[in-house]
Amino acid sequence: MNIRMIATSMVVAAAMAGALIAPSATAAASHGTRGSSQPASSNASATQRVGIDINWVKHSFVGEGADFLRVVVQQNNLTAGDGLRIYIDARSKDPGPEFVVEGYTGSEWTLRKAETWKKFGAQVACPSSFFKMNESKDRSTLRLLWSCLSDQAHFRLAVRANSTNGPNIDWWPSFHKFGNWFSI
Repeated sequence: MNIRMIATSMVVAAAMAGALIAPSATAAASHGTRGSSQPASSNASATQRVGIDINWVKHSFVGEGADFLRVVVQQNNLTAGDGLRIYIDARSKDPGPEFVVEGYTGSEWTLRKAETWKKFGAQVACPSSFFKMNESKDRSTLRLLWSCLSDQAHFRLAVRANSTNGPNIDWWPSFHKFGNWFSI
């Protein structure tokens, strides 16, 4: 084998190695800002995204007399077995959440009183409310009768998504932080 053939082989091997490495670098950069409400880059295909990523969180009050708190969470790669917690802060003097909604794709959900970010108390019955995680739309929707939240009128939210695929936890707006206060 002459030197020219060896050099050509090395260039081809380097190009092939670069092609194999590039997709993973692109996948890492394709996520939006982790834990923010910024959308993921539109340059990356859905198949390049790995794990759960919260794109945005929206909230509103709906129904006659604004009886329901509605929260919509848009995610990437929502799959079977993924879970979501929506933490609700209703008292500014208490630094942590007062309530937590927890659910999983294709499963039941609960509303509980929260003592801390990790310790939850009694389940709260909340009729006419629902929570659904829609895998085909990568979207989770909560509709909660706000009177179940002790008739509070001011709230702020934090969201924690967990996945069984890839990077498995994402927070919105960030780890153990709430978004801005909003009112009925």
